[in-house]
Amino acid sequence: MQTVLLSFVAFWIALLPVYLWGYGVTHMLSDTWNRARFFLGLFLGSVGVGLTYVFFLYQDRGVIFEVGLFVGYFILLTTIVLLLTLLGSRFSRVFLQKIAWVHAVILIIVLTIVYLLRQWVGIIPGVTPAVVVFLLTPLLEESAKHLGSVGLIGRDFRFSERDIISFTFFVVLGFVFAENLLYLVRGDWTLGTWIWRSFFTLIAHVFAALICAYAWWRALSYPLFSMRYIITFLTGFLLAGGAHILYNTLLQMESILGLILYVVVGYVVLVWKR
Repeated sequence: MQTVLLSFVAFWIALLPVYLWGYGVTHMLSDTWNRARFFLGLFLGSVGVGLTYVFFLYQDRGVIFEVGLFVGYFILLTTIVLLLTLLGSRFSRVFLQKIAWVHAVILIIVLTIVYLLRQWVGIIPGVTPAVVVFLLTPLLEESAKHLGSVGLIGRDFRFSERDIISFTFFVVLGFVFAENLLYLVRGDWTLGTWIWRSFFTLIAHVFAALICAYAWWRALSYPLFSMRYIITFLTGFLLAGGAHILYNTLLQMESILGLILYVVVGYVVLVWKR
């Protein structure tokens, strides 16, 4: 009976992001289109989780298959983002489609470099298949969050730093919610796990994604796709991936103090930037 009760409580804690979404829709959003963005964020975040899960589920089946899976990941995600850009004006559509394609290419290049580290297993000290997967997973997740936030801009050409951060927040909430459901489906009903995931892991995901979002906003102050634009965006993406990797490392080390400090910093950044 106690196990059933704890599982029931764990299930509702896992759905906590939904409560946050509901609060956002009721108190933070001002018009119908922003409410639609809210639910699109749920969808895009879920797609990112699904694609990442499928990628790692079917890896190690030969180089050709893996490369096809890798490219397919970005093609499908970018296609969904491009479809969302059709909701806007012609000028907005052209602008955002260029951004989506260029950013997707940049991210593919970065992730391909990390993926190719597998060819150096046993040659470079410390490089193992497990290390490559450990580095690749956060970068794939941050790629999905970023491209999803580009898709949410869709309808408007004019957008502020707060808009970019809000759209990123929507996608991250959807990402965490879908990830939580995936853990539940796989049979992890431990109450402690869900308290941790729905509070601490949520903030960690938001913190990493906001680093990339803020860097993109800074990049937009430079000529589009200029070297300074690319370097600023790329630096932000790598820092976001590094922050995500740091969180995963602290989890593996079971460093409670390190994790608490990480989450506190993430929460302060979230409150400061909201």
